[in-house]
Amino acid sequence: MSFSDLAFDIVMIIEYFRYSIASAYATIGTIILSLFFQCCVVLVAHRKRKKRYIFRELLYVVTCVKPGVDAYRVVTKQPLPVGAMVTAHEEMMYHRGVELFIECVPGCLIQAIAYVNTQQTTVATLSLLSSILTAAFISASTTIEKDVYGAIGGLIVAQVTTFCLFLRLIEPKYRETFMSFKTGSQHVIGTFRTATNERVKIGVMNNHRSLWKEIEEDVRVWLNENLEKWIEEEQEWFNDSVKTMVLDDLVDDPSLLKVLKNQMFMRLSEGE
Repeated sequence: MSFSDLAFDIVMIIEYFRYSIASAYATIGTIILSLFFQCCVVLVAHRKRKKRYIFRELLYVVTCVKPGVDAYRVVTKQPLPVGAMVTAHEEMMYHRGVELFIECVPGCLIQAIAYVNTQQTTVATLSLLSSILTAAFISASTTIEKDVYGAIGGLIVAQVTTFCLFLRLIEPKYRETFMSFKTGSQHVIGTFRTATNERVKIGVMNNHRSLWKEIEEDVRVWLNENLEKWIEEEQEWFNDSVKTMVLDDLVDDPSLLKVLKNQMFMRLSEGE
């Protein structure tokens, strides 16, 4: 199951690079993190063994044959090697736990989001099913001695499945608002560029400056084109809380900035 899931992951990464770059990098990230933590498990479990044995175990991990090796050792009931810190079955559970929680479950979520928001191809459907079945298989295979792992795994699979169904059934226009791969900067910049409401657009300055550094000049131009009108017309939305968002260094006309500050000061004095 792990090999088929990995094969589907590779296929989907190639597909994602065509229409969903964020999904591609997210999938690659889960695989790399899974391999990294599995290597950590090996280093801890075999730290007292000779280096050549540690290297061999690490090679099993990076070549993705570790699940098969662990399963073989458990089935054949191999004795505990000299210097090993855990039994073969315990090591198998640790590795599968890492694979389940760091790769399989996040991978299911990534593919589910990409599936409902982008192209719903046959390959994407099979890949998503493969990820869910792999998560189920891994959780079930740990029940040889530890039933609790199977119960936890079953709950995770059920949760992922219902989450996928939820995303599939809700109206498509709401999916992006529920979850998105946009960064904070992309969201802020996108809001400024697409908003038609001046109150919403000016809110960009209420975010950390690094998030909209890319469009700072656009914000400056837009602000100076409209600031005088807002001050003169005393529009209701342009209240003191909004005025505090205006950054002094973005106002080109010192006289306008002075008027703006005076208005805020006068209202503050009246309030006192």
